[in-house]
Amino acid sequence: VAHLLDRDGGICVLAADTTVDLDDDILAKPDDDEHARRMLEALSGRAHQVHTAVVGWTARSAIATVVTTDVTFRKLTDADIDWYLGVGEHRDKAGAYGMQTAGGALVERIDGSPSNVIGLPLAETIDVLRSCGVVVTGA
Repeated sequence: VAHLLDRDGGICVLAADTTVDLDDDILAKPDDDEHARRMLEALSGRAHQVHTAVVGWTARSAIATVVTTDVTFRKLTDADIDWYLGVGEHRDKAGAYGMQTAGGALVERIDGSPSNVIGLPLAETIDVLRSCGVVVTGA
């Protein structure tokens, strides 16, 4: 990446990552189905935070932002968790759920940016890109 930035000042490299934070414990992607079950049981009926860091690098600067969204799960039954694990989408998701698909059924409330929980916080990502000199239209 560094050689691209050195070669052409017009390049912006964008990077982002998301974590799920439950009482200051970071819930990464689950190791297996049982690990996912424990995460979902811990999230059941509780609020947690989804943090996404977005960084843009150019040859001249780095622009970074962190967006936090509060998410509250509804109280989950064993049957709810069994169903969701059966769907299989928990395997590659921080906190063992994806709100944009079937995991949305687990969520009771969100306070903040829905796009932050679904993937990238759109408004803030556009701001980072524009700060890097990228022309973003239609937003």
